[in-house]
Amino acid sequence: MNAMNDDDDADLREAFRALKEHDRAHAPSFARTRARADTASRARARTRVVGAFATVGAVVLAFVALAVLRPQPETSPEPATWAVLPAAAEPLGFLARPPTAPVTSSERLLELERSW
Repeated sequence: MNAMNDDDDADLREAFRALKEHDRAHAPSFARTRARADTASRARARTRVVGAFATVGAVVLAFVALAVLRPQPETSPEPATWAVLPAAAEPLGFLARPPTAPVTSSERLLELERSW
């Protein structure tokens, strides 16, 4: 009975040895697999770098376009327009005066209206 098991085991060993040899002959080498992985990794890194530069370039281009295309502020008003400005600021002129300045009659009227 023991001899029979040895024969079965020998057949199994021979079958696994043949499979092992077949795998060894057809499997790619580790060096070649590593080289392909390194190449793919460099390609992905290159793609990321190019994408980052493209994104930064697009943002810079957008800022430049906004700076060039935005409406320019108006120039200072003509001297004829300056004469209107003090009259327009008159109703609130008392806010710019120091508290110790004398009070005018129009300001007293405003105080009386507010007290009602």
